Amino acid sequence: MKEMELFVDLLDEQEANKILTYFQETPTGTRKNTATLEQKKIHLKKVFKCITPNMIRKRKKGAPDPFYTYINNYKFPKVQINNFTEYINFLNEDDDTIVPSYIGFADLLLKFPEEMRNKLDQIEKNINNGNKPLDIGESFETIENLKEFLRKSRDYIGEKASINIFNNLKKFQKENIDDNLEKCKERVKDLDLLQFYSSRNKLKQEFGIEISNAAYILTHPDEESDIALLLAIESLFFSLEQQRVDAINDLDEKLNAAISNTKAEEEAVKRVIIEKNKEISNLKAELKQKNKILKLLEISIENKDAKIKNIEHMHLEEVQRLSNIFSDQEKRIIQKQKDYEKKLYKITEELEMKKLIDYERKEMYKTDLSFSCDWGIICLTDYEQTIEMYPELPISNVENKGDYLDLIDNPKIKTLFFLMRGVPTKKYKLVKQVVESKGKTFKPLYLETFKEFIEWIGYMKTTERNAVTK
Repeated sequence: MKEMELFVDLLDEQEANKILTYFQETPTGTRKNTATLEQKKIHLKKVFKCITPNMIRKRKKGAPDPFYTYINNYKFPKVQINNFTEYINFLNEDDDTIVPSYIGFADLLLKFPEEMRNKLDQIEKNINNGNKPLDIGESFETIENLKEFLRKSRDYIGEKASINIFNNLKKFQKENIDDNLEKCKERVKDLDLLQFYSSRNKLKQEFGIEISNAAYILTHPDEESDIALLLAIESLFFSLEQQRVDAINDLDEKLNAAISNTKAEEEAVKRVIIEKNKEISNLKAELKQKNKILKLLEISIENKDAKIKNIEHMHLEEVQRLSNIFSDQEKRIIQKQKDYEKKLYKITEELEMKKLIDYERKEMYKTDLSFSCDWGIICLTDYEQTIEMYPELPISNVENKGDYLDLIDNPKIKTLFFLMRGVPTKKYKLVKQVVESKGKTFKPLYLETFKEFIEWIGYMKTTERNAVTK
């Protein structure tokens, strides 16, 4: 039973869970879904050895051997290889993403039982050393042996190479091409190679190179293999070029959107800075005026003693009162100067903090610019805050006619949501008329608060990504 134990050692968490479910088993001493992978493997070895209570009952009733029953259910790779060395090399070419090690091990055990049992010690050593399990030193002795193996294991060689190229190419198409392919096959099935070549430009314009070449290959199985392979390779390179162009165009769109959003944010920051600079200039002018008054008062204070001496005839208490008045005025002026200086410093700090907050808000509301939708929003209230939080969405201000007309004319936008809050009825009717004249859907939004508006947008975005069911 050493082959069974090695098979279990190769299992991952997902497959171990699948086998336990298949045999309706739970690792001893553990609650459901709490066992570690190692505990699951220990229990699976007991299952395959038929020493769990559940398996003992089943075997007494005549149930077949659980290990070979289970591995016979696997879907193994379909290749025309009947040689142990060739099959070992075929499986070792894979990185376990297509054929996991435990499936390759089971397949070899069923196809080549004797050869595999002679290699179990080497496989066990590889597992213990963290090496590739099936890397057991089987190699080709001659170049001819290798060539024979390649002819058997590769899709892109031999008579079916062109068809295999096209079938694999279909996986990378953006849209389902079957309908166009069937139409094109009807057009070319009765054409010989010369006629097909003469019609290539017209077929290319209507169906594209990939579909027209594939249609010819599929409807002319007797065509010489090198010609069919040429057409298949031509389709492959055209597809790669188209994917390159599409990727560049997609990148350009994202880059333009990012640049547009950045410019809008920069303009908003510039407006804030201009306002703050005006406020600082006004405060400086006011402070300058206060300083002039302060200087005049200082001159008045300097002459205080002289004035007091000139009124010696006045009562002593009156003199003291006047002195106190001048002293209080001096203190108030000095305090006012300090207050204005503090206010100027505070405003300067607020301006720096505003720059920092704007930066952090950009980072906070940074989003995936790859998000796209077929709807847009026209609003008035809270427009600035909304575009700051959702720069990736198409949003326009109803007061900016050019802005919302561009949004309405955008061919990607099918539905326009109109936030009613704060918008005059006359403006609402005008925009509704323009939207509907363009053949697009107009939907008013009756939301009382900015919070409701933001929550609605969040819901729409989440729904767009199919994260919730509408």
